[in-house]
Amino acid sequence: MLKKILCIALVLLTIFCFAACGKKEPVSENTNTIVPSEKTVVANPLTGVEDFDSAKLTARPVAVMIDNDSVAQKNAQFGVSKADIVYETEVEGGITRLMAVFADYTKIPQLGDVRSARFVYSDLANGHNAIYVHSGADDVYCRPHMKSIGLDNFEVTTDVYAWRHTYGSSTNWQNLYTNGEKLTQGFADKNWKTTQTEFKPWQNFVAEAPVLTAGAANKVTVGFSGSSTSYFTFDATTGKYNKTSAVCANADKLDSAPYAFKNVFVLKTNMSYYSNNKHRNIDLNSGTGYYIVNGNYCKIKWQKGDSNKPFTFTNEDGTPLNVAAGNSWVCIAKNDATISFS
Repeated sequence: MLKKILCIALVLLTIFCFAACGKKEPVSENTNTIVPSEKTVVANPLTGVEDFDSAKLTARPVAVMIDNDSVAQKNAQFGVSKADIVYETEVEGGITRLMAVFADYTKIPQLGDVRSARFVYSDLANGHNAIYVHSGADDVYCRPHMKSIGLDNFEVTTDVYAWRHTYGSSTNWQNLYTNGEKLTQGFADKNWKTTQTEFKPWQNFVAEAPVLTAGAANKVTVGFSGSSTSYFTFDATTGKYNKTSAVCANADKLDSAPYAFKNVFVLKTNMSYYSNNKHRNIDLNSGTGYYIVNGNYCKIKWQKGDSNKPFTFTNEDGTPLNVAAGNSWVCIAKNDATISFS
């Protein structure tokens, strides 16, 4: 009998030890329900990369205007390398400006320098259902347009939503910055809706980069104008294109990270001047262009149309374009822009 009792005790002790040593999920203090110990990771809707917190999948993107003149490139660009998509096209005087789009902007410690809104960028932001962040705007064409399309445009100033700090020359104006925390507070104060119920991937993303056969594209040159040229050089070790310009090798002043992007798009379109002969009128209806990835390129067709529509990219024959999962740099250049591949 004593042996039987000892055996039963030993079995119970073994079961207890296994239970005590087993991994436990955290328990909510209030509900006693199981709380997952790890985040559920899903595909980022702007990149197709499986690195995105599912809890933020319904969040609206944020699109931030970034200065891109020579002083800004050398001293004042923060957060650009962290963007999921960057758009680049002409503004006044042949220079370009950037719009950095983030599916999750909340963790970026510094964004800027923030510059003023333009008509074409408001339509690009609206195509993502993004909250459009800027400082100032073209009052003649852009500001009335933003109002007419009902765009949530957040104009940051040097109050609780932004700060000023000068890098490089003490006389330059490239010194207005914001971050995820301040934008989150600003959107809440505006009582704006920051979630969306209808969302889908920006493009038809695939895990393996498609094989493009039009030609080699180890180095791509996009001449927007006589004063603005962008270069993209393929780095086989990272599988991305490093962005530079005639001014400098572009790197994030946040952490010295190069502007490295998986996909490069060059979209050709009609450009003209508005009647004031200053601001650019850029056609976003449809056109042709190039898709560049993994050291090669192909010719594509693109379409956008209405302000609230995203870009649709197809192959030349009209079939859907497969896009490699990864971040993207989108150049919008005039039809006679100098574009070369090597």
